[in-house]
Amino acid sequence: MGRKTTKPNSDNIAEDFIFDKFVKSCVFNKYVLVVGPEIILNLESSDQSIREANGNCSNLLLHATIDHYKEKGNHLQNIEDFTQITNSDLHSEVSKVVKEEWNFEENFNDEFEPSLFKLLKTRCFPLVLTTTIDPYIEIAMRKVWGDKLHVLDFYDEDKKKKDIDSKVQKLNEYDESAPTLYYLFGKANSGNGFVLTEEDKMKIIRNYFLRDQSIELLKHIRQKRIVTIGCKFDNWLYRFFWFILRGNLEIPEQGGSSFQVAVEYDSSATNFLSRYRIERYKDARDFMCKTTEKLDEQYNEIIQSRSVGGIFISYAHEDIHLALAICSKLKEKEFDVWLDERKLDGGATYEQRIYNAIDQCTCYLPLLTSQVAYDLKNNNTGRFYIKTEWNAAQQKVSSQDNLQAEHPMKVIPIITSGYNIRSDYHQKTPDCIKNHTVYDASKESIDKLIQLIKKDEKKE
Repeated sequence: MGRKTTKPNSDNIAEDFIFDKFVKSCVFNKYVLVVGPEIILNLESSDQSIREANGNCSNLLLHATIDHYKEKGNHLQNIEDFTQITNSDLHSEVSKVVKEEWNFEENFNDEFEPSLFKLLKTRCFPLVLTTTIDPYIEIAMRKVWGDKLHVLDFYDEDKKKKDIDSKVQKLNEYDESAPTLYYLFGKANSGNGFVLTEEDKMKIIRNYFLRDQSIELLKHIRQKRIVTIGCKFDNWLYRFFWFILRGNLEIPEQGGSSFQVAVEYDSSATNFLSRYRIERYKDARDFMCKTTEKLDEQYNEIIQSRSVGGIFISYAHEDIHLALAICSKLKEKEFDVWLDERKLDGGATYEQRIYNAIDQCTCYLPLLTSQVAYDLKNNNTGRFYIKTEWNAAQQKVSSQDNLQAEHPMKVIPIITSGYNIRSDYHQKTPDCIKNHTVYDASKESIDKLIQLIKKDEKKE
Protein backbone atom coordinates (compact mmCIF):
# COMPACT_ATOMS: atom_id res chain seq x y z
CA MET A 1 0.00 0.00 0.00
CA GLY A 2 1.42 3.36 -1.01
CA ARG A 3 2.28 6.04 1.49
CA LYS A 4 -0.55 8.48 2.05
CA THR A 5 0.35 12.03 1.11
CA THR A 6 -1.19 15.28 2.21
CA LYS A 7 -2.42 17.56 -0.51
CA PRO A 8 -0.53 20.88 -0.35
CA ASN A 9 -2.45 23.95 0.58
CA SER A 10 -3.62 25.94 -2.41
CA ASP A 11 -1.54 28.91 -3.42
CA ASN A 12 -4.72 30.62 -4.58
CA ILE A 13 -5.36 32.18 -1.18
CA ALA A 14 -5.80 35.89 -1.79
CA GLU A 15 -9.35 35.87 -0.45
CA ASP A 16 -8.21 34.39 2.88
CA PHE A 17 -5.60 37.00 3.69
CA ILE A 18 -6.39 39.20 6.70
CA PHE A 19 -5.62 42.62 5.25
CA ASP A 20 -7.02 44.62 8.16
CA LYS A 21 -4.66 42.96 10.64
CA PHE A 22 -1.69 43.36 8.31
CA VAL A 23 -2.40 46.99 7.43
CA LYS A 24 -2.85 48.12 11.05
CA SER A 25 0.63 46.78 11.80
CA CYS A 26 2.02 48.50 8.69
CA VAL A 27 0.62 51.85 9.85
CA PHE A 28 2.76 51.59 12.98
CA ASN A 29 5.93 50.50 11.11
CA LYS A 30 5.83 46.98 12.52
CA TYR A 31 7.14 45.38 9.32
CA VAL A 32 10.47 44.96 7.60
CA LEU A 33 9.97 44.76 3.84
CA VAL A 34 12.13 42.28 1.91
CA VAL A 35 11.99 42.83 -1.87
CA GLY A 36 13.20 40.33 -4.45
CA PRO A 37 13.90 40.81 -8.17
CA GLU A 38 10.64 39.21 -9.34
CA ILE A 39 8.47 42.32 -8.90
CA ILE A 40 10.83 45.14 -9.82
CA LEU A 41 9.78 45.76 -13.43
CA ASN A 42 6.63 47.31 -14.86
CA LEU A 43 4.77 44.64 -16.86
CA GLU A 44 3.14 47.39 -18.93
CA SER A 45 6.35 49.19 -19.86
CA SER A 46 6.68 50.60 -23.35
CA ASP A 47 10.00 48.74 -23.64
CA GLN A 48 9.51 45.25 -25.07
CA SER A 49 12.61 43.86 -23.34
CA ILE A 50 11.20 45.04 -19.98
CA ARG A 51 7.92 43.26 -20.62
CA GLU A 52 9.66 40.09 -21.78
CA ALA A 53 11.64 39.91 -18.52
CA ASN A 54 8.30 39.18 -16.78
CA GLY A 55 8.98 41.57 -13.92
CA ASN A 56 12.39 40.16 -13.01
CA CYS A 57 15.21 42.70 -13.30
CA SER A 58 17.91 40.07 -12.77
CA ASN A 59 16.70 38.25 -15.88
CA LEU A 60 16.71 41.54 -17.76
CA LEU A 61 20.33 42.25 -16.81
CA LEU A 62 21.43 38.74 -17.70
CA HIS A 63 19.81 38.91 -21.11
CA ALA A 64 21.33 42.34 -21.65
CA THR A 65 24.72 40.81 -20.82
CA ILE A 66 24.12 38.02 -23.36
CA ASP A 67 23.44 40.67 -25.99
CA HIS A 68 26.60 42.46 -24.91
CA TYR A 69 28.59 39.26 -25.43
CA LYS A 70 27.00 38.68 -28.81
CA GLU A 71 28.07 42.12 -29.96
CA LYS A 72 31.64 41.08 -29.13
CA GLY A 73 31.29 38.03 -31.38
CA ASN A 74 30.57 35.52 -28.60
CA HIS A 75 28.06 32.82 -29.49
CA LEU A 76 26.18 32.63 -26.21
CA GLN A 77 22.51 31.87 -26.80
CA ASN A 78 21.02 31.74 -23.30
CA ILE A 79 21.69 32.18 -19.60
CA GLU A 80 22.62 28.53 -19.16
CA ASP A 81 25.67 29.09 -21.35
CA PHE A 82 27.11 31.31 -18.66
CA THR A 83 28.15 28.16 -16.79
CA GLN A 84 31.00 27.98 -19.30
CA ILE A 85 32.33 31.35 -18.11
CA THR A 86 34.19 32.01 -14.88
CA ASN A 87 32.28 33.84 -12.18
CA SER A 88 34.62 36.81 -12.30
CA ASP A 89 34.07 37.31 -16.03
CA LEU A 90 30.32 37.04 -15.62
CA HIS A 91 30.25 39.58 -12.80
CA SER A 92 32.51 41.90 -14.72
CA GLU A 93 30.29 41.87 -17.78
CA VAL A 94 27.05 42.34 -15.81
CA SER A 95 28.63 45.26 -13.95
CA LYS A 96 29.67 46.78 -17.26
CA VAL A 97 26.11 46.55 -18.56
CA VAL A 98 24.75 48.14 -15.39
CA LYS A 99 27.29 50.96 -15.34
CA GLU A 100 27.61 51.79 -19.01
CA GLU A 101 24.49 50.68 -20.84
CA TRP A 102 21.55 51.10 -18.47
CA ASN A 103 20.14 54.43 -17.37
CA PHE A 104 17.97 53.35 -14.44
CA GLU A 105 17.27 56.88 -13.23
CA GLU A 106 16.15 58.20 -16.60
CA ASN A 107 13.91 55.21 -17.35
CA PHE A 108 12.52 54.79 -13.83
CA ASN A 109 8.96 56.00 -14.46
CA ASP A 110 8.43 53.63 -17.38
CA GLU A 111 10.37 50.62 -16.10
CA PHE A 112 9.77 50.43 -12.33
CA GLU A 113 6.70 48.57 -11.04
CA PRO A 114 4.13 51.30 -10.14
CA SER A 115 2.35 49.29 -7.42
CA LEU A 116 5.68 48.79 -5.60
CA PHE A 117 6.45 52.50 -5.84
CA LYS A 118 3.02 53.34 -4.39
CA LEU A 119 3.67 50.93 -1.52
CA LEU A 120 7.03 52.55 -0.74
CA LYS A 121 5.43 56.01 -0.93
CA THR A 122 3.15 55.13 1.99
CA ARG A 123 6.30 55.40 4.17
CA CYS A 124 5.13 52.38 6.13
CA PHE A 125 8.39 50.57 5.41
CA PRO A 126 11.39 52.72 6.41
CA LEU A 127 13.52 49.57 6.66
CA VAL A 128 13.81 47.67 3.38
CA LEU A 129 16.03 44.70 2.60
CA THR A 130 16.54 43.95 -1.06
CA THR A 131 17.97 40.81 -2.66
CA THR A 132 18.11 42.60 -6.02
CA ILE A 133 21.41 43.73 -7.52
CA ASP A 134 19.99 46.62 -9.57
CA PRO A 135 19.53 50.14 -8.13
CA TYR A 136 15.77 50.49 -8.81
CA ILE A 137 14.69 50.15 -5.16
CA GLU A 138 17.32 52.64 -4.10
CA ILE A 139 16.12 55.16 -6.71
CA ALA A 140 12.52 54.66 -5.57
CA MET A 141 13.37 55.11 -1.89
CA ARG A 142 15.40 58.25 -2.63
CA LYS A 143 12.35 59.68 -4.39
CA VAL A 144 10.35 58.98 -1.22
CA TRP A 145 12.85 59.83 1.53
CA GLY A 146 15.34 62.15 -0.20
CA ASP A 147 18.83 62.42 1.25
CA LYS A 148 17.66 61.06 4.61
CA LEU A 149 17.98 57.56 3.14
CA HIS A 150 20.82 55.36 4.42
CA VAL A 151 22.12 52.78 1.93
CA LEU A 152 24.28 49.84 3.00
CA ASP A 153 25.67 46.89 1.10
CA PHE A 154 26.25 43.78 3.18
CA TYR A 155 28.17 42.07 0.41
CA ASP A 156 30.99 44.57 0.89
CA GLU A 157 33.47 42.74 3.13
CA ASP A 158 35.28 46.00 3.88
CA LYS A 159 32.35 47.71 5.60
CA LYS A 160 33.28 48.94 9.05
CA LYS A 161 31.19 47.69 11.93
CA LYS A 162 30.54 51.22 13.18
CA ASP A 163 29.04 52.23 9.83
CA ILE A 164 26.28 49.70 10.32
CA ASP A 165 25.84 49.86 14.07
CA SER A 166 25.24 53.60 13.88
CA LYS A 167 22.25 53.05 11.62
CA VAL A 168 20.68 50.07 13.41
CA GLN A 169 18.78 51.46 16.36
CA LYS A 170 16.82 49.76 19.07
CA LEU A 171 13.41 51.32 18.67
CA ASN A 172 10.40 51.33 20.91
CA GLU A 173 6.77 51.37 19.85
CA TYR A 174 6.50 55.13 19.40
CA ASP A 175 9.94 55.93 18.08
CA GLU A 176 10.95 56.55 14.50
CA SER A 177 13.41 54.62 12.39
CA ALA A 178 15.79 56.20 9.93
CA PRO A 179 14.86 55.14 6.38
CA THR A 180 17.41 52.51 5.42
CA LEU A 181 17.99 50.22 2.45
CA TYR A 182 20.18 47.14 2.75
CA TYR A 183 21.53 45.39 -0.33
CA LEU A 184 21.63 41.86 1.06
CA PHE A 185 23.08 40.34 -2.10
CA GLY A 186 25.22 43.26 -3.23
CA LYS A 187 24.84 46.07 -5.74
CA ALA A 188 25.97 45.39 -9.29
CA ASN A 189 27.37 48.85 -10.02
CA SER A 190 29.16 49.31 -6.71
CA GLY A 191 32.30 47.41 -7.68
CA ASN A 192 32.21 45.48 -4.40
CA GLY A 193 30.71 42.24 -5.63
CA PHE A 194 27.18 40.88 -5.79
CA VAL A 195 25.21 37.66 -5.84
CA LEU A 196 24.39 36.20 -9.23
CA THR A 197 25.10 32.48 -9.23
CA GLU A 198 24.04 29.80 -6.76
CA GLU A 199 27.61 29.62 -5.46
CA ASP A 200 27.43 33.34 -4.72
CA LYS A 201 24.25 32.80 -2.72
CA MET A 202 25.80 30.08 -0.58
CA LYS A 203 28.93 32.16 0.03
CA ILE A 204 27.11 35.32 0.97
CA ILE A 205 24.70 33.60 3.35
CA ARG A 206 27.56 31.81 5.07
CA ASN A 207 29.73 34.91 5.38
CA TYR A 208 27.69 37.98 6.14
CA PHE A 209 25.20 36.48 8.57
CA LEU A 210 28.12 35.55 10.81
CA ARG A 211 29.70 39.01 10.90
CA ASP A 212 29.09 41.26 13.88
CA GLN A 213 27.45 44.04 11.92
CA SER A 214 24.96 41.59 10.45
CA ILE A 215 24.11 40.36 13.92
CA GLU A 216 23.20 43.94 14.88
CA LEU A 217 20.89 44.14 11.87
CA LEU A 218 19.26 40.83 12.74
CA LYS A 219 18.63 41.92 16.33
CA HIS A 220 16.73 44.87 14.93
CA ILE A 221 14.77 42.81 12.40
CA ARG A 222 13.73 40.26 14.99
CA GLN A 223 11.94 42.97 16.97
CA LYS A 224 9.67 43.38 13.98
CA ARG A 225 7.65 41.30 11.54
CA ILE A 226 8.68 40.33 8.04
CA VAL A 227 6.97 40.54 4.66
CA THR A 228 8.86 39.15 1.67
CA ILE A 229 7.69 40.10 -1.81
CA GLY A 230 9.00 38.54 -5.00
CA CYS A 231 11.70 36.37 -3.38
CA LYS A 232 11.52 33.23 -5.51
CA PHE A 233 14.64 31.48 -4.28
CA ASP A 234 15.17 27.76 -4.58
CA ASN A 235 13.28 26.04 -1.78
CA TRP A 236 16.39 25.28 0.31
CA LEU A 237 17.59 28.87 0.09
CA TYR A 238 14.17 30.32 0.86
CA ARG A 239 13.78 28.21 3.98
CA PHE A 240 17.27 29.06 5.17
CA PHE A 241 16.64 32.75 4.44
CA TRP A 242 13.50 32.74 6.62
CA PHE A 243 15.33 30.88 9.37
CA ILE A 244 18.09 33.50 9.42
CA LEU A 245 15.72 36.48 9.43
CA ARG A 246 13.47 35.10 12.15
CA GLY A 247 16.19 33.65 14.34
CA ASN A 248 14.28 30.40 14.68
CA LEU A 249 11.31 28.67 13.17
CA GLU A 250 9.29 28.08 16.29
CA ILE A 251 5.60 28.05 15.44
CA PRO A 252 3.92 31.07 17.09
CA GLU A 253 0.94 30.40 19.29
CA GLN A 254 -2.41 30.83 17.60
CA GLY A 255 -3.49 34.43 17.90
CA GLY A 256 0.01 35.55 18.87
CA SER A 257 1.64 38.77 17.73
CA SER A 258 3.77 37.09 15.06
CA PHE A 259 2.29 37.73 11.62
CA GLN A 260 4.94 37.08 8.98
CA VAL A 261 3.94 37.30 5.32
CA ALA A 262 5.33 35.81 2.11
CA VAL A 263 4.14 37.26 -1.20
CA GLU A 264 4.84 35.78 -4.65
CA TYR A 265 7.23 33.06 -3.55
CA ASP A 266 8.50 29.83 -5.02
CA SER A 267 5.49 27.47 -4.97
CA SER A 268 7.77 24.63 -3.81
CA ALA A 269 7.97 26.43 -0.45
CA THR A 270 4.19 26.35 0.11
CA ASN A 271 4.22 23.53 2.65
CA PHE A 272 7.14 25.06 4.53
CA LEU A 273 5.40 28.43 4.81
CA SER A 274 2.12 26.86 5.84
CA ARG A 275 3.77 24.66 8.45
CA TYR A 276 5.26 27.67 10.21
CA ARG A 277 2.13 29.77 9.90
CA ILE A 278 3.70 32.29 7.58
CA GLU A 279 0.80 33.98 5.83
CA ARG A 280 0.86 33.67 2.04
CA TYR A 281 -0.39 35.69 -0.88
CA LYS A 282 0.35 34.61 -4.42
CA ASP A 283 -0.03 37.73 -6.58
CA ALA A 284 2.51 40.41 -5.58
CA ARG A 285 1.09 43.25 -7.65
CA ASP A 286 -2.44 42.63 -6.46
CA PHE A 287 -1.15 42.43 -2.89
CA MET A 288 0.68 45.76 -3.15
CA CYS A 289 -2.32 47.50 -4.73
CA LYS A 290 -4.71 46.18 -2.07
CA THR A 291 -2.31 47.05 0.76
CA THR A 292 -1.98 50.63 -0.49
CA GLU A 293 -5.76 50.95 -0.80
CA LYS A 294 -6.31 49.56 2.70
CA LEU A 295 -3.70 51.90 4.15
CA ASP A 296 -5.54 54.85 2.66
CA GLU A 297 -8.80 53.51 4.09
CA GLN A 298 -7.19 53.13 7.52
CA TYR A 299 -5.96 56.73 7.43
CA ASN A 300 -9.30 58.07 6.19
CA GLU A 301 -11.08 56.21 8.99
CA ILE A 302 -8.98 58.04 11.56
CA ILE A 303 -9.47 61.39 9.82
CA GLN A 304 -13.25 60.95 9.61
CA SER A 305 -13.47 60.21 13.33
CA ARG A 306 -11.51 63.30 14.38
CA SER A 307 -13.11 66.10 16.35
CA VAL A 308 -12.15 69.61 17.41
CA GLY A 309 -11.94 70.85 20.98
CA GLY A 310 -9.53 68.22 22.26
CA ILE A 311 -5.98 67.32 21.21
CA PHE A 312 -4.27 68.64 18.08
CA ILE A 313 -1.30 66.63 16.78
CA SER A 314 1.07 68.72 14.65
CA TYR A 315 3.59 66.81 12.52
CA ALA A 316 5.71 66.83 9.39
CA HIS A 317 3.97 64.65 6.83
CA GLU A 318 7.00 62.37 6.69
CA ASP A 319 6.14 61.43 10.29
CA ILE A 320 2.53 60.44 9.61
CA HIS A 321 2.96 56.97 11.09
CA LEU A 322 4.28 58.21 14.40
CA ALA A 323 1.33 60.64 14.47
CA LEU A 324 -1.09 57.82 13.67
CA ALA A 325 0.37 55.58 16.38
CA ILE A 326 0.00 58.25 19.06
CA CYS A 327 -3.44 59.25 17.76
CA SER A 328 -4.64 55.64 17.92
CA LYS A 329 -3.47 55.19 21.52
CA LEU A 330 -5.07 58.44 22.63
CA LYS A 331 -8.35 57.50 20.97
CA GLU A 332 -8.26 54.19 22.85
CA LYS A 333 -8.24 56.30 26.03
CA GLU A 334 -11.30 58.17 24.67
CA PHE A 335 -9.54 61.46 23.96
CA ASP A 336 -10.82 63.66 21.14
CA VAL A 337 -7.97 63.98 18.66
CA TRP A 338 -7.53 66.14 15.55
CA LEU A 339 -5.15 64.88 12.86
CA ASP A 340 -4.97 66.85 9.63
CA GLU A 341 -5.20 65.48 6.11
CA ARG A 342 -1.96 64.62 4.33
CA LYS A 343 -2.09 67.72 2.15
CA LEU A 344 1.13 69.38 1.06
CA ASP A 345 -0.48 72.44 -0.53
CA GLY A 346 -3.75 72.91 1.28
CA GLY A 347 -4.81 76.36 0.12
CA ALA A 348 -6.65 79.09 2.03
CA THR A 349 -9.71 77.02 3.00
CA TYR A 350 -7.60 74.17 4.33
CA GLU A 351 -5.35 76.59 6.20
CA GLN A 352 -8.37 78.21 7.85
CA ARG A 353 -9.58 74.78 9.06
CA ILE A 354 -6.21 74.24 10.70
CA TYR A 355 -6.34 77.63 12.44
CA ASN A 356 -9.86 76.88 13.67
CA ALA A 357 -8.88 73.43 14.97
CA ILE A 358 -5.87 74.81 16.87
CA ASP A 359 -7.92 77.71 18.21
CA GLN A 360 -10.44 75.27 19.67
CA CYS A 361 -8.03 72.62 20.96
CA THR A 362 -7.16 72.27 24.64
CA CYS A 363 -3.87 70.44 24.11
CA TYR A 364 -1.31 70.93 21.32
CA LEU A 365 1.16 68.12 20.59
CA PRO A 366 3.96 69.07 18.15
CA LEU A 367 6.04 66.06 17.05
CA LEU A 368 9.78 66.81 17.02
CA THR A 369 11.60 64.16 15.00
CA SER A 370 14.67 63.71 12.81
CA GLN A 371 12.63 65.18 9.94
CA VAL A 372 11.89 68.29 11.98
CA ALA A 373 15.56 68.49 12.97
CA TYR A 374 16.50 68.26 9.30
CA ASP A 375 14.05 71.01 8.33
CA LEU A 376 15.27 73.34 11.08
CA LYS A 377 18.95 72.71 10.32
CA ASN A 378 18.34 73.51 6.65
CA ASN A 379 16.07 76.49 7.38
CA ASN A 380 13.07 74.83 5.70
CA THR A 381 10.78 77.10 7.70
CA GLY A 382 8.29 77.36 4.85
CA ARG A 383 7.05 73.86 5.64
CA PHE A 384 3.30 73.95 6.41
CA TYR A 385 3.58 72.48 9.90
CA ILE A 386 6.18 75.14 10.85
CA LYS A 387 4.83 78.15 9.02
CA THR A 388 1.12 77.60 9.69
CA GLU A 389 0.62 75.22 12.62
CA TRP A 390 3.45 76.38 14.88
CA ASN A 391 2.54 79.99 14.14
CA ALA A 392 -1.12 79.37 15.01
CA ALA A 393 -0.17 77.64 18.27
CA GLN A 394 2.14 80.50 19.26
CA GLN A 395 -0.58 83.05 18.54
CA LYS A 396 -3.07 81.18 20.70
CA VAL A 397 -0.63 80.66 23.60
CA SER A 398 0.19 84.39 23.57
CA SER A 399 -3.43 85.60 23.27
CA GLN A 400 -5.06 87.38 26.17
CA ASP A 401 -7.99 84.98 26.13
CA ASN A 402 -5.67 82.03 26.61
CA LEU A 403 -3.53 83.74 29.23
CA GLN A 404 -6.62 84.63 31.28
CA ALA A 405 -8.38 81.30 30.79
CA GLU A 406 -8.93 79.03 33.79
CA HIS A 407 -7.39 76.17 31.80
CA PRO A 408 -4.99 77.55 29.14
CA MET A 409 -4.10 75.41 26.14
CA LYS A 410 -1.41 72.89 27.04
CA VAL A 411 1.59 72.42 24.80
CA ILE A 412 3.43 69.12 25.10
CA PRO A 413 6.26 68.70 22.58
CA ILE A 414 6.86 65.04 21.71
CA ILE A 415 10.47 64.23 20.88
CA THR A 416 12.06 61.10 19.41
CA SER A 417 15.64 59.84 19.44
CA GLY A 418 16.30 61.77 16.23
CA TYR A 419 15.73 65.16 17.84
CA ASN A 420 17.93 66.97 20.37
CA ILE A 421 16.28 69.68 22.49
CA ARG A 422 19.73 70.94 23.54
CA SER A 423 20.76 71.65 19.96
CA ASP A 424 21.08 75.00 18.21
CA TYR A 425 18.29 74.11 15.80
CA HIS A 426 15.84 73.65 18.67
CA GLN A 427 16.29 77.34 19.44
CA LYS A 428 14.59 78.10 16.12
CA THR A 429 11.27 76.75 17.43
CA PRO A 430 8.71 79.24 18.81
CA ASP A 431 8.55 79.95 22.54
CA CYS A 432 5.42 77.83 22.89
CA ILE A 433 7.58 74.80 22.03
CA LYS A 434 10.91 75.81 23.64
CA ASN A 435 9.36 76.74 26.97
CA HIS A 436 7.41 73.58 27.70
CA THR A 437 8.43 70.25 29.19
CA VAL A 438 8.73 67.56 26.52
CA TYR A 439 7.45 64.00 26.38
CA ASP A 440 10.28 61.71 25.21
CA ALA A 441 8.67 59.01 23.07
CA SER A 442 11.95 57.07 22.88
CA LYS A 443 12.17 56.63 26.67
CA GLU A 444 8.75 57.17 28.24
CA SER A 445 5.59 55.11 28.00
CA ILE A 446 2.34 56.41 26.51
CA ASP A 447 0.98 56.52 30.08
CA LYS A 448 3.41 59.36 30.81
CA LEU A 449 1.99 61.37 27.91
CA ILE A 450 -1.54 60.74 29.16
CA GLN A 451 -0.54 61.97 32.62
CA LEU A 452 0.84 65.18 31.12
CA ILE A 453 -2.34 65.71 29.12
CA LYS A 454 -4.55 65.19 32.16
CA LYS A 455 -2.40 67.25 34.52
CA ASP A 456 -4.59 70.22 35.52
CA GLU A 457 -1.90 72.75 36.22
CA LYS A 458 -0.94 75.93 34.41
CA LYS A 459 2.58 75.66 32.98
CA GLU A 460 5.06 77.98 34.69
